[in-house]
Amino acid sequence: MKNYLSKLFKLKGMLIVFAFTAFLLGYLITSLAINDNNARYSFDVKYDGDPYEVFSVDGLNQIFDDISEYNANLKEGQSKVTYAKVDYDSIAKSFKIEELGENTYRVSLKAKYIATNFNTSKLKLQYGVDRCETAFTKLLKFTDVEIISDFKQIDYINPYMAGGISTISVLFILIVIILILERKKKLENAFVDISDNQLIFRTPFHISYWKFAKNIFKNVKSLTLISILFAMMLVCKLIPIPSGFGSLGLSFTYLFFSIISMLYGPLCGIMIGVLSDTIGFLMDGGIYMFGYTLNAMLSGFAYGIAFYKTKITFGKCLYARLFVNLFVNVLLGSIWWGMLNDFTKDATFTYMIFISLPKNIIYLLPQSLLLFIVLKAVLRPIRSLNIVDERICDNVSLF
Repeated sequence: MKNYLSKLFKLKGMLIVFAFTAFLLGYLITSLAINDNNARYSFDVKYDGDPYEVFSVDGLNQIFDDISEYNANLKEGQSKVTYAKVDYDSIAKSFKIEELGENTYRVSLKAKYIATNFNTSKLKLQYGVDRCETAFTKLLKFTDVEIISDFKQIDYINPYMAGGISTISVLFILIVIILILERKKKLENAFVDISDNQLIFRTPFHISYWKFAKNIFKNVKSLTLISILFAMMLVCKLIPIPSGFGSLGLSFTYLFFSIISMLYGPLCGIMIGVLSDTIGFLMDGGIYMFGYTLNAMLSGFAYGIAFYKTKITFGKCLYARLFVNLFVNVLLGSIWWGMLNDFTKDATFTYMIFISLPKNIIYLLPQSLLLFIVLKAVLRPIRSLNIVDERICDNVSLF
């Protein structure tokens, strides 16, 4: 047991990186994807008529017409009621009304619509339930609806708890893998020695593999080359090529992404994925969606696993692109696109099958072949920098 503990202590840096990444993923996915799309605010009301007369597009329009009339007939000393333009359609579609008893109802709506509406100078300073309560308390004063309960948040997952659970889960899996590898004495059999500190690994399931991947962040030479390749990658990101499939475009970004991951490993690929998507968002503007950051992280991780410290083959290029095209782009990408545009499940599925899937299937083989050609071409000049082992450079093959 002491030997196992000493091994784990030596790997504390890697475990800390994985723990931090797992917590960040759990926290951000819960906050930006799950809660943003599922969390709701609810409150109970009393109303003698049909509540859908009020909590609908026509009802909300009528309320704001009454507010406009009120503002137009203000008397001296009265304050004007001001609201930014509100997306009535989205709010009305998100309302759920549950009958509790005679003339009493529980009303709930998606929390994300409160964050994007009612942007007065006062409400901008409020968040969550407080903002919802302030907005609807004022709005419903122009109706016969009586609020009879406090405002509550429902269908909400604590992101800190989710981050903690994902951290514990990832650390547990890593520790189990490490202990199994040490117990079965696979240290000598999982890699082939080439020369001093230069290794070609047959699998990534080896402690030394991740030590190499972690240590690149300590090398100034490595960080400099990563920065140059990353800058070239961002330039490619700004020049999309129309694909003929709706708004989906092509880009050569993945080539530089693959080169970086091949040279410096899956951990570097994850970091570059986060930076490229975040910086790309800051350059392009629009709405931030963490799902796309997750896609970029998974892509970088996949390229690293496929190409880092291993023999480069066309088969590995094809496998990497299969994972990225089908799982990351088609499956996850369609889900994020549906969430971003508030699609129904049927609309999301239609987008996935008829737009995203055909494009990714058609370009799978050309992208894989181009990736293989580029990696084969860059390995020879990179060899002179002593970044990759010479046998990797000399043994690029189709299979």
